[in-house]
Amino acid sequence: MCQACDELTLLLAKETLESELMGLQRDAGILPASAVRPLMVHETTAQAWFTELEDDLDRGVAEAVHAVESAHVELAAVISGRLVVGGQTDISPQQLIERLKKLQAEKLPKQVEVIIDRAVKNLEQALTRVYQYAALRVIQERARQTGDTAEYALPTMGPRARDLAKPAVERSWTQLLNKTQEHLAAPALVLQNQVSAESVKKAVESISVAGISDQARQGVHAATGLGRVETAMDHDVDEIYASELLDGNTCRACASVDGTKYEDMEQATSDYPAGYYQGCAGGARCRGSLLFLFTGGDKKGTPSMPDPAMPSAMDPSSFPEPTKRVDRKMMEHIAGLDKRGRGGHVFGHVREGKTVFPADWDMAKIVAAAERVITHGGVTKDLRRSIRRELDIDGVRVVARGMLNAKGEAIFHTAYPEFGPGVYGTINGVYTPLPDAAARRDYLTEVSGLGGKV
Repeated sequence: MCQACDELTLLLAKETLESELMGLQRDAGILPASAVRPLMVHETTAQAWFTELEDDLDRGVAEAVHAVESAHVELAAVISGRLVVGGQTDISPQQLIERLKKLQAEKLPKQVEVIIDRAVKNLEQALTRVYQYAALRVIQERARQTGDTAEYALPTMGPRARDLAKPAVERSWTQLLNKTQEHLAAPALVLQNQVSAESVKKAVESISVAGISDQARQGVHAATGLGRVETAMDHDVDEIYASELLDGNTCRACASVDGTKYEDMEQATSDYPAGYYQGCAGGARCRGSLLFLFTGGDKKGTPSMPDPAMPSAMDPSSFPEPTKRVDRKMMEHIAGLDKRGRGGHVFGHVREGKTVFPADWDMAKIVAAAERVITHGGVTKDLRRSIRRELDIDGVRVVARGMLNAKGEAIFHTAYPEFGPGVYGTINGVYTPLPDAAARRDYLTEVSGLGGKV
């Protein structure tokens, strides 16, 4: 056999072994579906649970993209409403152009300001959660490596989350105006005597949101990388490695840096200054990150932040004082501490068919929200003795449910979120994002099919 044949045989044998190893690692739940190679020794030593890291990233992207895409739809509707007014069915191209020029010359309309501010807040919250969960994963990796279980306060992203969120959302309004102008200036349209109002609306509302969604996605990747790096900086790190395992569509530059060992944090962050590899052909689309092997025993340990993969009961001593309509029994139910075991709407609980409030809603905020819903919410169900009220608070649809007593008084026993930014439901033990009413309907359908109850 020639040398070339020997080399080919060895190469095929290596590929077969790698494929078998990847299969075993996937079966063990430690290798994500997007991986194109098996785990390296330093990745297993770091005890990074890549399936969780990928889930965190995907969940963050879904929430961030929803924030900008929802705003994009609303902003497009504003432009359509300004171009086609009243009951017009046809309009001249010249009228359309004049109306658009007037809109472009105006100070930002109040309606647009409200939409943008809400979307910026939602995206900011999504990026903040992504950062903190990335930080949490590093602390969990360190705890698994060293055995420390002491408390540790996670770092925060601070105003940088808004710095990333604001340009992405504002870009949507600018892009919609510019693309609408391009459409109205097209010769095929300008030369027409009249244009149907429906075609104008369709053209504006079909303007692609892909670029804005991509910018939000890049923000999630940057927040993830920064959360990992800045958390590791607070601890004694022994070894640092580049890992492009989660970057399924790996560019040549990322493939070359994959597995690189760095001498210190300064050298590592020179390659990953914003949390992702700066040489990546996709920029902040890079899903690569840094892995850390920690020196044991600095006693900073594991934070008491809820993990979406594990149940987390709330400490009753931290409950706020009962209000006029929300008593302690109701708080215990929401926290999942009721004796009948039917509650659990605090972020961190994984209970089949249950929805949980956003991660940054503590019991005090939940109680305040429930009080507002019961006092000011619209009655959507009042059959016999059962009563239900609902109200949107910070973009979250909050529902309070109770019964009418013999005196006709409403006694409420629970409050829970139906949908909104940061709201999740559990299906087969996995958190499913419920950003809007459509996602909620799909969730209910799937839960019902599994025989669950919401």
